[in-house]
Amino acid sequence: ALSTNTSGTVADDYVATRIAGVWGFSAREGEALPGGSGALLDDIIDSGVLLDDGTVGYAADGLDGTATPDVDDDAIVLGGQVLLRKGVSAPTGQAGGSSRSMDNFDLGDFWTSGDGLQWLVQGDLEGSGASDDVVIVNGAVVLQEGSPVPNSGFAEAIDSSGLKGVSMDAAGHWYARGDNDQTNQDWVVRDGALIAVTGSLAIPGSTERWSDALLDGCFFGHVGNANGDYVVAGMTDHVDSALDAVLVLNNTEEVARESDAVDLDGNGLLDDDVFIDSFGDDDLFLSDARELFVVATLKDDLGQRIGQALLRFVLRSEVGTAYCDVHQNSLGLFASLSAIGSSVVADNQFTLLAESLPPTANVLFMIAPARGMVDPFGGGMGVLCLAGQVARFAGPGEVLSAGVAGDACLHVDLGALPTAMGGGTVSASVGQTLMFQCWYRDHDG
Repeated sequence: ALSTNTSGTVADDYVATRIAGVWGFSAREGEALPGGSGALLDDIIDSGVLLDDGTVGYAADGLDGTATPDVDDDAIVLGGQVLLRKGVSAPTGQAGGSSRSMDNFDLGDFWTSGDGLQWLVQGDLEGSGASDDVVIVNGAVVLQEGSPVPNSGFAEAIDSSGLKGVSMDAAGHWYARGDNDQTNQDWVVRDGALIAVTGSLAIPGSTERWSDALLDGCFFGHVGNANGDYVVAGMTDHVDSALDAVLVLNNTEEVARESDAVDLDGNGLLDDDVFIDSFGDDDLFLSDARELFVVATLKDDLGQRIGQALLRFVLRSEVGTAYCDVHQNSLGLFASLSAIGSSVVADNQFTLLAESLPPTANVLFMIAPARGMVDPFGGGMGVLCLAGQVARFAGPGEVLSAGVAGDACLHVDLGALPTAMGGGTVSASVGQTLMFQCWYRDHDG
């Protein structure tokens, strides 16, 4: 879902949608605001959100046909429900027991979980400008300018311009960052709990700490996914100012850093004389497959800026080692196989991921106790990289086809590995070494 307008001059603002490959729209200038108030959507419709079931939400500013123009003419909508409305809705949990109504909603700061059961809005309350900026989750104020971050131990209140950014991930975890009055101590919270603070360790086990000594604000981004992972982006006290911007996963692992080399041509080598110069504020997306997408400015080895790029970081924990050379397929690609998850048998978290296959190719994953090298094999053009008693994953849900992107993913049950004779399954053992391969059909003409 996206907020946009068209080349027309009347009723040209929309929340456009593309669902299952079909374009449509869920809201349009001139349509009635849900709820039967008689108000009409006007030419500012923004902050589009899309739920897993196709329900769409948005912020509608400058409504027409309201009871009192400029008083009740903004609203937050999810499906057929008005969640909040300017001049009408008074969120609970306000400082001092106040019940001030909403005055406005920040552009782009309406967020929901995938199921729509959790939602977040940043905006302003009516009245005093020293305490009007608020973060609202499910209709209740969770952070408010002029009051301390709850349960933080901070004696100071949030600064008058201290709420710097908010977000919510698909699982409904909410994030916010800001700074305190007087000391300007910066912080990031997740579901209300502090996860990063100026002066705290940026990466456990290191001596590097979050710092805003050189800039107005230490943190510049936070993002999460539906699996509970999150990334915090910020500045540290690194002695080299060309290395002090860093992205950290789950408060445990450095993902990327200013001046890291970039693979520009996609050959798998960092040999392009291209490096990260800076990261964009809030330009982050973390997928459920642990792929982090980041907008960054790039530079050459002389420090000269050379443009912007969308970068992808694969954060999956890889297991094992690829050992077999393969031939190019009909796409001119070398298909690859990796394993992600855990090498601890008791965890039973082990997944095989085959990539760079022909789209929709038939796929068969195999397992054996030893390495092999038979080239060619079976009347085809491929290499058999296994030896000994080779077994196939051919049970329910295990015979697969590659997707349109040319990849296939098999979740392996380490307690039910196939046997070579096809007569049942066996469990993996601690200390055992196993070999895996993906065999696929390539109709190259």
